[in-house]
Amino acid sequence: MSRDLLDSVLEIAFLSEMLGWRPESSIRVLDIGAGYGRFAHRLSAAFPKIEVRCTDAIPTSTFLAEFYLKFRKAMGAAILPLDEAATFGGPVDIACNIHSWSECTLQSIRWWLDRLDHIQPRYLFVVPHTEAGLAREADNTTPPFLPEIANHGWKLKVKRAKYYKSPFLMEKGVFPAWYFLYER
Repeated sequence: MSRDLLDSVLEIAFLSEMLGWRPESSIRVLDIGAGYGRFAHRLSAAFPKIEVRCTDAIPTSTFLAEFYLKFRKAMGAAILPLDEAATFGGPVDIACNIHSWSECTLQSIRWWLDRLDHIQPRYLFVVPHTEAGLAREADNTTPPFLPEIANHGWKLKVKRAKYYKSPFLMEKGVFPAWYFLYER
């Protein structure tokens, strides 16, 4: 079992529990900073009626995600080029950002939040590298970005530790993290 598989399972289980998702659910997801597409692949395997659009500001990641999703035959997942990120093509149920905003500047995060203002998903799922939700500026400062989410009208619905049943794993486990689920 890989850490990526474990992370995907835990993230999907969290969302399923919090939002009542079932295998027959029809869900529209925007995966922001999708990387190579691991989350979209697992989502499409768990929910046959899902529609996931993966977008990433890094062209190499976008290329790899397109290749990986085709290789994995992730039928419900596809690439959304960055320049089309504000035109998903209909309503979005949830936007997800898993670990990528922790590697972005506040300006980039604000840009994404502005796009979400236009797209209007009901939920926003964010998994930062740390509980404090820190961005990374060019000068290596790390200002918090979670207040920016609230400034855009999102209300925190649930905050939970990745290994919420095990304080030991949150302290010593592989890449402990926090899940933030926001709602409009």
